[in-house]
Amino acid sequence: MDNMLVFCIIFFSFIVFSVLEAVGGADNSVSKTVHGMLAGFVSVFVFHIFAPYTGVEFPISVFSVLIGAVGGIPGAALLFGLNALF
Repeated sequence: MDNMLVFCIIFFSFIVFSVLEAVGGADNSVSKTVHGMLAGFVSVFVFHIFAPYTGVEFPISVFSVLIGAVGGIPGAALLFGLNALF
């Protein structure tokens, strides 16, 4: 996948989530969106680091990073659960 396409997907999802939180009346909607996306990135990398201990192989790919960015911690947990089941 092209790097520019990945950047555009992450950027537009950031804009959409920021607008949705602002419309919902959340204070500091931009910082909440940034924290959610960073938490998703970190959780994807933590799952990858602890793969030898959990027995679930969790590869780092463009797809998993996008799911981590867009879905946050629940998205990364979903990826981990699907990898554990299948």
